[in-house]
Amino acid sequence: MGYLKKDAPKEVVEAIQRIEDRADECFRPLGLFTYPADLIIWALLVGGIRMVEREIMHRGDNTPDLSATLQNVSRFVPVAIKWALNHGRPPAAPTERRWTRELAAKTEETLGVAHEYSTFESCFPMWHRNRNLAELVAPTLVRFTAPGTARNRQVSAYQKGARPKEGSFKAVRAEKAGRLPTAGAADQRRKAKHMPRGPTSPIRSIHQMCGRPFQVPFEAFMDLTQF
Repeated sequence: MGYLKKDAPKEVVEAIQRIEDRADECFRPLGLFTYPADLIIWALLVGGIRMVEREIMHRGDNTPDLSATLQNVSRFVPVAIKWALNHGRPPAAPTERRWTRELAAKTEETLGVAHEYSTFESCFPMWHRNRNLAELVAPTLVRFTAPGTARNRQVSAYQKGARPKEGSFKAVRAEKAGRLPTAGAADQRRKAKHMPRGPTSPIRSIHQMCGRPFQVPFEAFMDLTQF
C-alpha cells in the first residue's frame, strides 16, 4: 500500500529515510573521485558527449531515442558534476587532461551511477512534499507512484514526451533540417591545410587546432550545477 508522507506510519517514514540516506552515499566508492575536481568535470563532459555520439552512430541523429538520450544526459551529468564539486579533490593547476582507458572506464562507471541516482532527485523530494505515494516493498526497496486517475498519469506521460504510436495524438517528429550550403572546392582545400593529419581523437583535434592544451577555468563549471 502506498502512502503520502503525512499519512505514512512512523516506521515506514524511517525506513524510507534510511533508503534515501543510503542512496545519497552512492558516489563514495567510485574511483573517479580520486582525481582532482577539474579533471573529473572535464571527463564527465567528455563522457556525456560520447554517449550522445554513440546514440547517433547506432540509431541516427533524428530519432526518439536520441531525444531521450539528450534528456537523460542533461539530467545525470550535472548530478555527477555536483559530486565532483562537493566531494572531489581540490583542483590542481595545471592539470593534464588526457583521455585514457582507465579514465574512460571510471567515467562510464560514475555516469552509470549518476543515471540511476538522478531518478531519486525527483522521487524523494516529491515524497517529502506529499506529491508522490511511497510503498515499502522490502526494507531496502521502495516503490513511488503518482496519485490520481489513469487520465492524470496519461497527461503526465504526454508532458514528459511519451506519445502513443497511433491515433490522433501519435508521435510526429519534425523534419530534419537540411544541410547548410557547402563551401567551394578552393575554400575546402585552404581549410584542409590547417587541419591535423592522421587519426586522432576529437579532444586531441581541438588541442592541435588551438596550438596548446585546451584549458577551461574551473569556475566556469559552477554554472552547470545551478539548477
